[in-house]
Amino acid sequence: MTGETHLMAGVLVALAMPDPISGAGALCLLGSIAPDLDAGPKRITLNPARLPFRVARWFTKHRGLLHGEIPLIMVWGAAWLVGGPWYGLALGWTSHILLDAFTKHGVKLLGVRLRLLPKPLQFTTGGKAELYLLRGLMVAGVLYLTGAVPAILTWLGL
Repeated sequence: MTGETHLMAGVLVALAMPDPISGAGALCLLGSIAPDLDAGPKRITLNPARLPFRVARWFTKHRGLLHGEIPLIMVWGAAWLVGGPWYGLALGWTSHILLDAFTKHGVKLLGVRLRLLPKPLQFTTGGKAELYLLRGLMVAGVLYLTGAVPAILTWLGL
């Protein structure tokens, strides 16, 4: 998935929190894109904002270590030990891993390549299906923010 899709999913996860405009909400957004620190910059540059990407690339390949079970366990462990807003980081990180598991490349957890969809339905990163998913996430966010979700759920009988 692209960074935009991960970030929009992070926004929706943060909106589902009791207090989305909080440290937990901000950490959720960070967690939703943090595993892609290993993706590296698109081009070599001296921009200091790209330094974390360049450093992460020295140690791992994209969808390598940062997409694995060790960081996932670490962020959930930190959330459990410290509590409070750190649950936002763990939820955002988890949303990232789950979204990537819907792609053709999947994610490797416990040495097994995890893909959550059958081959014909798997997303291509940046493809048309992902664009529709991103638009759907955006619509869901707008519906939530405008308060339309309860009305829709009532209308559906849920």
